[in-house]
Amino acid sequence: MNPNVITLTDQVAEHLEQEIKDGTYPIDSKIPTGKKLCEQYGVSIVVVREAIERLKSKGLLASKQGAGVFVKALTIDTGLQFEAPIQDNEFKALIELRMVIESGAAAIAAKNASKEDIAAIKDALAHLKKNLYGPLSIDADLGFHLAIAHATKNHYFIELLHYLHGKLRNAIENARANSAQNTGYTEAAYHEHEAIYRAIAAKQPENAAEMATQHLQKVLERFYSKKKP
Repeated sequence: MNPNVITLTDQVAEHLEQEIKDGTYPIDSKIPTGKKLCEQYGVSIVVVREAIERLKSKGLLASKQGAGVFVKALTIDTGLQFEAPIQDNEFKALIELRMVIESGAAAIAAKNASKEDIAAIKDALAHLKKNLYGPLSIDADLGFHLAIAHATKNHYFIELLHYLHGKLRNAIENARANSAQNTGYTEAAYHEHEAIYRAIAAKQPENAAEMATQHLQKVLERFYSKKKP
């Protein structure tokens, strides 16, 4: 991925951050809904959600259950940032944590997802497919998992993804960099995401959890295959 490429998520996040700093959205004020931001910026809900999560990870925004997203601060909070490059042993530990979290999230999403939630996950999957090899690939991957978190109807899943945002981004970047060097890896990862979506859409909690677990097991296998002679 070219670090100099400015993505739609970057643009929306930067614009929102500037509006917060300019006072357009004062501290404790509610920012517009996801739908309104989509209309305002002409982007998908996947892009808007990822931009909001990015500003949450900086400490600028916070969600209030049932009320929306509010401005938390005018300056960036670096206390919970996890942006340092992830080491191989950390990668394994993070994937193991994701297996527990994301298998549970997939199962709960399969139980609780509305038609709108399933449509949002489908849109996120389409966005991922469209951007498998482009500069938006990491944002698209995060957006897919964020859509599942929203479908659980449990704000703690969303907050946990927000908390782990930096590490998740680094882990996905590492995994995708490895996949790009091996024929078929990127496509295989996409089909694993597709299987998770299908299980959720079919309202099959156990299958959804299993597909999420299998995907992350494959992520580990693909990552460590680069170390084989």
